[in-house]
Amino acid sequence: MFYSPVITVELEQTEIYEGHTYELFFWNDKQWQLFEKQKAVTHFLNFGIPANTLLYLKNITTNRTGK
Repeated sequence: MFYSPVITVELEQTEIYEGHTYELFFWNDKQWQLFEKQKAVTHFLNFGIPANTLLYLKNITTNRTGK
């Protein structure tokens, strides 16, 4: 699996809240697989993610999702 160096998550319809914890999932053929869990220290999240994948971001502090 190839990884992009870093992706910065900033979504128009889903805001990133400082202090909230987020889980980033990617689609692995038949299911969502947890890639990384991160606590936001700013309004941005940075992940080194698998290239060419479908992503699913979940705010586990509020239980909200964004795709």
